Order: sequence, then structure tokens, then C-alpha cells
Amino acid sequence: MSLSLDLGGRLCAGGRAKASPLLDDDFFWRVLDLDSVQEIVHVLAESEPYGGFFEDLDLKNLGRADVEEIVYVIPFLEAERFFLHFRGPSLKLLQAFRDRWIMDFIKRLLRRMRSRHTDRAYLRRLARHFPRAPYPLADLAEAQTFTEVSRLLLSTPLGAKTASLVAQLEDPSMQLFPVEMALDRNLFSVILQICRTLGGRMGRRLLDFFGTEADLANLSWIRRGRRYFAMDAAELTGMLLPGGRRISSRELSDLVQASSEEALWRLLQRSPYRALFGELEAQEELAMERGKQRWLREEALRLYHSGVPGLQSVIALLFLRRFETFDIITLVEDVRYGFDRRQGALFLCRPLIPGGEIRWPS
Repeated sequence: MSLSLDLGGRLCAGGRAKASPLLDDDFFWRVLDLDSVQEIVHVLAESEPYGGFFEDLDLKNLGRADVEEIVYVIPFLEAERFFLHFRGPSLKLLQAFRDRWIMDFIKRLLRRMRSRHTDRAYLRRLARHFPRAPYPLADLAEAQTFTEVSRLLLSTPLGAKTASLVAQLEDPSMQLFPVEMALDRNLFSVILQICRTLGGRMGRRLLDFFGTEADLANLSWIRRGRRYFAMDAAELTGMLLPGGRRISSRELSDLVQASSEEALWRLLQRSPYRALFGELEAQEELAMERGKQRWLREEALRLYHSGVPGLQSVIALLFLRRFETFDIITLVEDVRYGFDRRQGALFLCRPLIPGGEIRWPS
């Protein structure tokens, strides 16, 4: 009995994902001992799977920003390498992972345009990473106004609603944060619909995984939207990600309508994610983000090691690779700011110091 092309492709891709090297704790402790960006570059150039991305580059002349740019894009380029193994909804889900980078590109473009410090050469270089993506990245890199960006986005998968929201940024009083939320919400809605189309046990596993991501993003957005952007309950509610796993609509409503920062914090401490909010230090923004990333990384590890190799193995690998790249970029930043070994470990998604025994550095 021969395997169908779809099943054979999924098993082959899942096997590749399971065989892909993931960095271990020893690698990160080793990098924590390094004193310069160039030392980190040489360690990366000798590692799998990062070494291939540094071939033919002048390692001695790579600066911090160059290294961060190379490392950040790796999980999304890795996603494209799995495209040939899948068809239909499975392929669309991998393309949606790649499109997370596209959303980040658009956010960077919008932020730089708003700040009036647009580095066109930098944006052109980024746009060349994904020449086959269904977005006019090269044209977006040259756009001079938010109206022009809006026009270019109109014919993309983002559609008229998001394009209209971008056009409103011509008004200097319009905040960027709701636009960034809309970009993420649009893509996340596509991801959920694809997972529902997949159906079966694999579809349910992926819906659970992405539901956790939605919950964690929503908790962060509620806090940031209230604390830094004075968004009201109605505005926040309309921008939250759908498909949450553990937080009900009623609980979300209570969170967005909390009467004060202290009241919001008490609700967070009673939520299904209370473990993230048990310590006073978690009220600091970086600590909260670290906690979110660690929670989702643990979910990705469970997904990676569960069941028969297949699409879920690939998705889990790509998320784990993304957390690796977050940590590598953090370590490059640690060198820049002169953090010591123990302080640097505290900032990682990877829990090198279980429980975070020392307080977040001020």
C-alpha cells in the first residue's frame, strides 16, 4: 500500500522537523561567556542551523544590527524550505507563519515613517528576503506616505479594512498601536480558519496551541493598551485576537473594564495564566514578556514531542526556532549593554535559571 502524496509529504516534513538541530542550554551558557558581537558571530557560524546563513559573509565586519537582521529572519526562511512538502491548507498555514515576518516588516516601515527616520536602504535589504511573498515588499520599501502604503496593501491578503486603517495614519494624532494590532488580528484570523479547515486531531492540537498564543497576546495588549495608549474598553475589545483557549469572553470583558491598574493586576492574578503574574517583578514590562514567551515555548515543546511527525512538528519547530533567535538577539544586546552572565540569562525565553531566583535588574 503506497502513501498518498499528502500523507507522505507530511511524514517527510515531520521527520525533517524532528531531525532539525535545536540549540541546547550549553550553547547559550557558552555565548553568555563571550565579550563581543564578533565572538558571537563566530560561534553562530560554526553552529547548526545558523552556520549556513553566515557563509560567504565578512564575519569581522558584521555589526550588531547586521547580526540581528540575519538571525531574526532565519525561522521564516526555514518555513519556506518546508513549503514543497505540503499542499492545500497545510501549505497555507506555513505561508501564514512566513507572513508573520511580513507583518513585522510593515510595522517597521510604519514606525520609521512616523518617526521620519526611514532608512530606505535597510528596508530594501529586508524586502529582498522574500521575493515570492504575495506582498509588494520592494514597492512598500519605497513608499513615501501612509496613503501610498495603504494603496499598496489594498490588493494584498490584508484587504481594504486594514489598508483604510493605515491611511488614517496620515493624521498625526492617530496612534500606531491599534494599526499594529489590526495587522496581527487579520493574520491570526486566517491562521485560525486554516486550523479549522484542517480538522481532526491535528487541527485541534494546533487550535489549542494558537489559542494559547491568542490568550497571552490579549493579556499583553490589554495591559499595554490601557497603560500606555489610554484605549477604552470598546476599542480594546474590538482589536483583541479571536480563538483564545483558556480565557472566556466574560473574563476578557472584565479585564478591559477593570477600574484601575491595580484592579487589572488582581484579575490577571486570578486568570488561568496566574503563574505569570504571581510576583511583583512580573509587573515590569520585560519580565511579563519573558514570562509569556517561556509559557508559549513550553507549549511548543509539548507539541514538538507529541504524536506522529507531521505538520504540527514543523509548526512547533518554527516556533522553537523563533524563540532561539529571540534569545540570540537578546545575547547580542547583552554584550552591547555589558550585562553579566547571570543578568543576561534572566532575559532569555529559555529558562536557564529555573524560577528566576534573582530579582529583575533595574
